Amino acid sequence: MDVSPLSPGEFGAAFKGFLEQAVSQAPVPEPVFLRRIRDHLDAELAHLAILSEEFDASDHPNLQLALDAYLAVEGRSAELIGVTGPHGRFMGINLADLVTAGRPGLMGGMEPTEGPVEYTNFHLGDDEVLRCVQSAVVLIADGDSRLAAVLILAW
Repeated sequence: MDVSPLSPGEFGAAFKGFLEQAVSQAPVPEPVFLRRIRDHLDAELAHLAILSEEFDASDHPNLQLALDAYLAVEGRSAELIGVTGPHGRFMGINLADLVTAGRPGLMGGMEPTEGPVEYTNFHLGDDEVLRCVQSAVVLIADGDSRLAAVLILAW
């Protein structure tokens, strides 16, 4: 049997094809945020709409104060879950990113993961400092009503 040697380019292409096939057949784990948010809302997320709103960084303290006031009402509570993205905050993370299953392949595993809740201090004047959530998923319960929000302060 006459077998000619592979060129480096042919070997590289064959090896890359092998790796892609092997990785694509590996099971993709369910994203932690998908499970946590689905359990919190008690609903399949593919059937729910997502509403986004952007705020200027200067409005972040007002958003924090509004969230604090909303959660101060008796019967309301919130769980904060930190979000860590593969590229930090350089690329925006939204709710859809958090509840979408990772993709197989060599570039898989780039989805956001659970991490510490990040805060930032805003200096409001007269030596007043307000600690604001900088990066978190907020799971809110108000009696039987449920809400999930993502707060990501982008600079």
